Amino acid sequence: GTGALRVSADTLSPTINGISFSAYSNISDTFGSAGTVSGSHDLYATVSSTYSYVNPLTLETGTMRNSSSNNQAATISFNAPDGYRSVRISSYHTASSGTETWTGSTSAIY
Repeated sequence: GTGALRVSADTLSPTINGISFSAYSNISDTFGSAGTVSGSHDLYATVSSTYSYVNPLTLETGTMRNSSSNNQAATISFNAPDGYRSVRISSYHTASSGTETWTGSTSAIY
């Protein structure tokens, strides 16, 4: 092989109250990340994700869950345990500014 790293990503690019932002889920062989990210402190962002992984030898599986919220940007990341590989990341995003609120979801499969 060439050693190239396969990466899967799902990204949304919504706008609320005149603020553009990104909601994404990314996954690679042993890593997953997700976020709701803007360039404006007037946006309150949240992200909640479930990351699944598998041991390719024993087929034992597991999951990790985490969430984050903050003004402007909320991000989280996961690392598979030693000997395990990524399977999927599924994320639920919300963003609010003024009286407007947006919700959406992203996912990525390795």
